[in-house]
Amino acid sequence: HPSQVDLDLLEELRFSLGFQICRVKATDMVYLRRVLQACAEDLGMELAADLLTCTSSMKRVSATIITFADDLSKRLPELTIDQVEMAKLRIQIDKLRSDAMDMARLAVPPKRPGRPGIHRILELDPRSKLVILNGGYRDGVREGITLSREGVVLKVIAVRNFVSAAVVIAGSFEKLAVGTEVRTSISGKKTTGF
Repeated sequence: HPSQVDLDLLEELRFSLGFQICRVKATDMVYLRRVLQACAEDLGMELAADLLTCTSSMKRVSATIITFADDLSKRLPELTIDQVEMAKLRIQIDKLRSDAMDMARLAVPPKRPGRPGIHRILELDPRSKLVILNGGYRDGVREGITLSREGVVLKVIAVRNFVSAAVVIAGSFEKLAVGTEVRTSISGKKTTGF
């Protein structure tokens, strides 16, 4: 009911949400959804039904787009256009299919955070000592989660949908290699500080 809304809290919410959107600079649906969900919980609103409707719609739309792209690809040889235009059209169809597949992956609920899991190192940056992992928010990885491998302990400092970045907080960065598996801590608890 409108009379029950705390206007000061609402104004603070608008300010902090605006700041969070500016901070990410690019659209990150999962992050914004998480922020909005947390804000709604603070206000006592229930978004579960609406989110369920949105995700089921995303699944249906992405399936329809993928089917359309596949059918269109099969009919391309029937078109009478030059090879350059045909190639451009194939590229656009592949992009459409790829975007639909990304949308379908986003429609699947993320795993619960903190569950023990195995992730692979995708990239190592020796200059910044940054470790890029193949697990992200959708895989249950959250900022602050620790991972380890043979005495090397990593702390996740940034998370995207399907990848995350971590820094070494114990052990030697040089012991790590691309492709190496790291495991989340058994407790799955976040650490505080570096």
